[in-house]
Amino acid sequence: METKDHYFLAKYMVDHIEINGIKKLAFLLGNLVPDVNPLTYLSLSEKKWFQGHSYHYRKKFLFKTIRAKRNNTFYEWYSIGKMMHYLTDSFTRPHNDRFGYKSKKHTEYESSLHQYFKNKMQNRESWFLREREKPLKRLDLWLDKIHREYLERAVSVQDDFNYILSVTMTICAGLRKRTDYKQMILVNGNG
Repeated sequence: METKDHYFLAKYMVDHIEINGIKKLAFLLGNLVPDVNPLTYLSLSEKKWFQGHSYHYRKKFLFKTIRAKRNNTFYEWYSIGKMMHYLTDSFTRPHNDRFGYKSKKHTEYESSLHQYFKNKMQNRESWFLREREKPLKRLDLWLDKIHREYLERAVSVQDDFNYILSVTMTICAGLRKRTDYKQMILVNGNG
């Protein structure tokens, strides 16, 4: 996703999570910093340049953030924002080795995704937070399952958008219902 799309989606999420002030700023920054900090890419190899934003590469960070003790601090909301950034990129075709995008094709694809995203932003009132009948007790396992499904099924910017929206809105629903979120992120075992 392009940085501006990360911003618009983060803004939508933070407005629905119902946090404000410094925590809102932390969440927004967490969503944006990975795109402006060149160290997040961590590889100078053309083949692996965008791997730093892939699900496989960031899985350890994602699960560490999921398992972290909740303190409702600036750092926590910054980390959750970063987690959301990496999750959205994880459901973007160029950030997955399986699809084999090089630098130029990566940029072209994200430009197409941006256009699709921009059109959908006009109808964002139709987006909704996906409340679950039962809170997710193993968010890590759910994310693994959804990402495997994505790798098998995704073929277009529309698919990317739909997976991104599904994952982010599901997590935001848990963040919004803070008590459910605490249940949702507690995991047993090594995951």
